[in-house]
Amino acid sequence: MPVPISGPSGKATQGTADTALVFIESWEGKMSQDYAEVGPFLNDGGNLYRSRTSKKIEGSIKGVVPSGKDTSQTAIITAFMAGTDIKMTLVTTAGYSIVITAASYNDITLGHDAKGTATFEASFQDNGGWAVA
Repeated sequence: MPVPISGPSGKATQGTADTALVFIESWEGKMSQDYAEVGPFLNDGGNLYRSRTSKKIEGSIKGVVPSGKDTSQTAIITAFMAGTDIKMTLVTTAGYSIVITAASYNDITLGHDAKGTATFEASFQDNGGWAVA
């Protein structure tokens, strides 16, 4: 019988060199599709037909900022500020992994509170293609 995948068996990387982001606590990717409906057609019993028009993936990463910052978190902030896309890879060891060739970042949230540590969150969407393996 297979065993569950443990939490530490995943990672997130950025850039063409797949540089690991440190201190990331979680990631998620949500795949969705859009459809166009056609019909009904004459003499077809009122049926409607669906045709996929597009697909996309949206996702997010959450974690904390280590002392001295993290070069990969900084690379994401730099891409966001410049309005450029950056490769994003979300990995689950022995599970599904997602490669987004060009991820556009929608939001970046930096935070800090007295009970915890400095936080880093970013949400993104693909810009022209992705794969799940």
